[in-house]
Amino acid sequence: MCGCGACCLAYRTFPEQPSAPQRRYGCLQSRSQGSIIERVVKGRSAKDLVRQWIAVSRPGRTDVKITYSVLIYCFVSGGMCVAEERDAARLQRAGHRVRVRVTGYDHNRPAPFPGLGDFIGWAEAIEQLPNGDLLVAHSAGYGHVSPASPRNLAGQTGGFPAPTGGRSMACRSSDGGQTWSRPFTLIDHRLDDRPVALFSCRDGTLLCFINVNASWSGFAHAPVGFENELGGLNDKQLVMRSRDDGATWTDHVWLDGPGTFYERAHGRPLQLADGGIVWATYCEDVGGPESGGKRQLYGVIHRSDDVGKTWRVIAIVRRRNKDVDEPALAQLKDGRLMMATRPDGGLLYSSDHGETWVETSQTIKRHGPTFRAPQLLVLRDGTVVALATWHVEKVGKGFPHLCAWISRDDGQTWSRPGFALDVAAYGYPGAVLLQDESILVSYCQSAKSPNRVYVMRIKVNAGRDGVEWLPIDTALPVGDK
Repeated sequence: MCGCGACCLAYRTFPEQPSAPQRRYGCLQSRSQGSIIERVVKGRSAKDLVRQWIAVSRPGRTDVKITYSVLIYCFVSGGMCVAEERDAARLQRAGHRVRVRVTGYDHNRPAPFPGLGDFIGWAEAIEQLPNGDLLVAHSAGYGHVSPASPRNLAGQTGGFPAPTGGRSMACRSSDGGQTWSRPFTLIDHRLDDRPVALFSCRDGTLLCFINVNASWSGFAHAPVGFENELGGLNDKQLVMRSRDDGATWTDHVWLDGPGTFYERAHGRPLQLADGGIVWATYCEDVGGPESGGKRQLYGVIHRSDDVGKTWRVIAIVRRRNKDVDEPALAQLKDGRLMMATRPDGGLLYSSDHGETWVETSQTIKRHGPTFRAPQLLVLRDGTVVALATWHVEKVGKGFPHLCAWISRDDGQTWSRPGFALDVAAYGYPGAVLLQDESILVSYCQSAKSPNRVYVMRIKVNAGRDGVEWLPIDTALPVGDK
């Protein structure tokens, strides 16, 4: 069985195979390097099956409305689901591997190390290397964050033994994403660390951006005994460089940002026409939401003119009464830079390579819950694709998932409400645009332990008004992106 509650229940309850099913649902689960096992549930109506699944797996719940979205969600818990028909785009390539499991707590697990629990996730860093290999970088630890021990988390000092916290790891694929190596360590800083981006520069240099997390939280300033960690900051960024497709890495360099409490990042760097590389981070000053106050988070633009060896701050980006959180960058066809940001999908623009920014009233999503972890990609004709964790499908109460949006006018308008790419996975995506303009997306199943890392491949359709799922089990294009 695929491991999802609905299918297991259905197979136990309805072992027979009637000739005229009211509805079929197939569960596709990646097993042993991405092979697919397909199961077809036949028998009672889908809603009856889901009601029984809810009764078994969510006892006492009477507030679950059985909608098309809930049907899909119930049948993809633990797997990838395709329904027989209703949304044709969602069902394309159903017989192929549309999602491959890279690593996780129960598949291709990292070798044991002190501090490794069941959180193998935060796969927001993916890149195609000059030699054609794919590299997905991810975290490995015991939780959403995995602070090293000893620790002081709002006065709590015990917990999971982890001498160096979680660590940054990666998996490599040399066959277009069909199979993946066992996770290997990129860096194991003495504090908790996780990768947030990979970027292949034009000269072949590979950059890896790492977030390092101190072993304390719940205080406005570092508590006694932790004052010398990261200069007293709660989080700080470092950058590593590789000249051999990620086989070896140089000593890291630290980014010096203006935040007085933390500096973090999510997104993807840009390399401009003049060779400069720009990287967006976000900062909290003491008095912000994690340090006892209400001060807004703000963005910072770092620039390197020597392929990542040194960095300088060229801009601080603030919004009116709103946070700049997890900013993502893209360069539009006309040369301007676009920034998308959590929590509302707000958009800002720069006409001077990131030195100044103008806030607009445009947002990627219109209303609703928090918009998390955006990525922006621009196709050759100027079409902009946004990926993020949100709620395109109303799957239960508060269940965010991997979503996509399309804009054909530089972000002035967007496909609404968007496209749900995987309603069974939290997302928090990374993405890379390939030569054929397909997009390889890396993402995680959950925001908590246990966790898994997946990849899928999508493409915007010819009409630029929909998304197609492409099979992983075909060759990926190699060449200049």
